[in-house]
Order: sequence, then C-alpha cells, then structure tokens
Amino acid sequence: MSAKSLGNVLLIVVPIVICLLVSEVMLRVLMKEELSLPADERELLYQYDKTKGWVPRKSSKGDYQGSISIRVSHNTQGFRDAEPLFEKANRIMFLGDSFVWGYDVEQEERFSDLLRSSLIEWDVYNLGVSGYGSDQELILLKEEFDTYKPDLVFLVYCTSNDKLYNLMNLRYGGYYKPYYQLNGNSIELKGNPVPKGIRYFINESVLKRSFLIRLAMKSYYATYHSKVKQKEDPTFEIMKEMNQYVQSKGSTLVVGFQKKYPLMESFLEKEGVEFINLENKHVYRLAGQHWNPEGHIYVARTIEEYLLNDRLFLSENN
Repeated sequence: MSAKSLGNVLLIVVPIVICLLVSEVMLRVLMKEELSLPADERELLYQYDKTKGWVPRKSSKGDYQGSISIRVSHNTQGFRDAEPLFEKANRIMFLGDSFVWGYDVEQEERFSDLLRSSLIEWDVYNLGVSGYGSDQELILLKEEFDTYKPDLVFLVYCTSNDKLYNLMNLRYGGYYKPYYQLNGNSIELKGNPVPKGIRYFINESVLKRSFLIRLAMKSYYATYHSKVKQKEDPTFEIMKEMNQYVQSKGSTLVVGFQKKYPLMESFLEKEGVEFINLENKHVYRLAGQHWNPEGHIYVARTIEEYLLNDRLFLSENN
C-alpha cells in the first residue's frame, strides 16, 4: 500500500476510532446506571435454558456474595443439593425460589438439609432455583417428576413476589422466562422457546465490557423481543394445574407460604390442597429478606411438626 493510500485509510479510520472512544466514555458517564450489569447468581452460577429461562450449571462450584459470602455447589442434576439417592420408599421433593435454593445460607444450613437429618426414613430432594416464579416451577415439576417420583411435592410459595413475576416474561434486567397466559378456565404456555437474554449474550461476548455493545444489544432486544406484563393474573390457575398434575401422578401437593396469603389460602382450601404458614422473624435485613440459619431451623421444625402431626400419610410410615 502506498503512503498516499495509507494516509487516506487513516483519515477514515482514526476519526471513527476517536468517535467510538469518545462515545464509550460518554456512555460510561451518562448511562452508567442504565448500562451497568452487576453480576448475580443467574450469571455467575446458572446458564441459559430454552424451556425455563435459566438453570444452575450442573456439577458447578463457586462462591457467591449476597449479604454474606456463601459456598455454592450444584450436583450432577443441576440442583444445589446432595447427589440424589433413590434408596427409600418415601420421597419428598421441595420446589421454590431463592428461599429453597438457600440464598445467604450455606447448603447444610437449609431447612431441606435439616429435614433430611430428622426424617431419616425419607429421601429429601431440594429442587429450588433462585429467581423462579410459579410458572417456571410448574415446568420444572413436569420435567423432573418422573426422575424423582416423589410421594409428596412441597412448594414454597414466595408471597412477596411470585404473583408479580408470574405476569412477566422478563426478569432481573435482561433474563427472559416463559409465562402462562389465561385462556378461559385454563392456562396456555407462552414464550417458549425462551429467548436468550441480553445478560447471557453480553457475558459470552469478547466485548462484554463495552458500553457501546451493551447499548446496541439493548436496542436490538427492545426491537425484536417484546417485554410482556400481563393484566390477568394466571397464578391461581397455575397452582390448580400443579395440583392436578401431582394428583395425576399419585402424589400429594403441599404449599408453604413465605408470608400469609389469605386469598390464595382460601383458593387452595377449595381445591383441597394442604398448606401451612412458614412466616417467621428470622431473616436478614439485606438482600431481599431471606431466611437466615435460625429461619431455616424454624421452617424445618414447622414443616416436620406439620408432616408428622397433621392429616398426611407421613406419620403412618415413620
């Protein structure tokens, strides 16, 4: 290339590079909050899933910093739990979000691990996934039931946010999820396959630190992947379908409420679904008010007393 040609190229390239650099700096100053993507458990410990939005990485280990630092280990099935054993005749499956997954507590401090020690004649399985709503939990239940074949499915319902999140297809600033839409007296699954959200796309890019790339991707997703917030709440029908599915498998559904929810309690009572209140004062003040170790002890004791003393079949087998 001649010196003249090189000069012409530089006359074009250099201003473009300078413009990009200036734009990058300006975005970092003016849109720092909008384009910052602080790492969370879905980015650090989870991976994209086309049916549920995100799932924990199988056989993964790491540390996670919430209001405290905790060790996280996911088993070969992709759950924060011991490797599943199918040795005992009686089996309990726990479903739920970060309260079940164990946000801000070590694995051995969670209520499910405490119950595994006390209900010695039962296999206890923890299938909690941080951030899930009732819709994702229903999908997970259908995918995993035949693997675990539980006699009892215990759903921890997060009264603080499950109803809200069941209306949406987008969570945590860039993670898409499936959702159920009311269709008369039934529900219809929408948003499947789930789009691979901006958080995953950016995290996998070699230019993930660039605010220009982040802005471009936000514009792309705003154009081609619509954000949904439903007006009609499908939660009651989701719970009804979950109960019907569990019953069709010859199992029993019990719902534990993170906080009291009288309207849902009345609905479940009409549907013949057992429920208990797990609300307690043992929570952290930070990071979403999750149960601390004392809270998990309280929850384990409450669940154990209910199962052994109430109307269910567990007391007959223990």
